[in-house]
Amino acid sequence: MSSTAELLAGAEAVSAKNPKRGEAIYKQILDASKSTVNPDELRDQETALVKLGELYRDQKYVHGAFSLLGLFAF
Repeated sequence: MSSTAELLAGAEAVSAKNPKRGEAIYKQILDASKSTVNPDELRDQETALVKLGELYRDQKYVHGAFSLLGLFAF
């Protein structure tokens, strides 16, 4: 299991009880994976992005949700 997969599992486990900690872990995954070309880590990054968006939605954190749009430059 990759380190990002372990972080992802940890984030999913704590997000319900501690959304701020879950948010921090998801952001850590996104930051750590910016320069990777490993397909497994890229998949974990995609999952982290989706889960972070769901966390923001569930917490009704509109500013955080819009900040996700700035994570990637197109």
